[in-house]
Amino acid sequence: MTRGANALRALLEVRGLRAARGGREVLRGVSFDVAAGERVVVLGANGSGKTTLLRAIAGLDAVDGGEVRAEGVGFVLQQGALFPHLSVLQNTLLALRVVKGMANDDALRAAKAALARVAIERFDAMPHELSGGQQQRVAIARALALEPRVLLLDEPTSALDPAATKDIEETLRALSATGIAILIVTHDMPFAESVATRTVTLRDGVVETR
Repeated sequence: MTRGANALRALLEVRGLRAARGGREVLRGVSFDVAAGERVVVLGANGSGKTTLLRAIAGLDAVDGGEVRAEGVGFVLQQGALFPHLSVLQNTLLALRVVKGMANDDALRAAKAALARVAIERFDAMPHELSGGQQQRVAIARALALEPRVLLLDEPTSALDPAATKDIEETLRALSATGIAILIVTHDMPFAESVATRTVTLRDGVVETR
């Protein structure tokens, strides 16, 4: 295992993670760190376990062994997964009210601050009124509202055009500059090469780092 940022404190530590799906061991002792300010991209073929890894780190899927240590995790699902009947602001408020149980005024301030961090100004807009890139930035804001130290993103540029992809890249660069540790799963190689400070490749259930 290679630590990509020895001088920085690891905010995410994955140790010996093992998980089987459909009778096949998808993760076979996966270990790596992500430090504050890093943007680590996970690469690998279809079915290599990339999304399983993200969901395991987020605590959404059970694993068969190993350990994950993280200082607060936010998870951005593929294509944002916004609620279509809720406005931009309502989508962002929902996490604060449901997960944190925040009072309305506090939740409103936190939601607006999170949206401002990703340069979203149309709080009353509905998801269908936004571009794909804007929808993805709202999904990032929804995760940021919970004040995570680690941000996980599953295929954040899926179906986005080059301009929107560039917007997402710039957003992630700005967030990592504040000290957030970012872990990204993507098949978009140009995006990965541009945004990553380091990559890890899942192959045969273990990681190769560079």
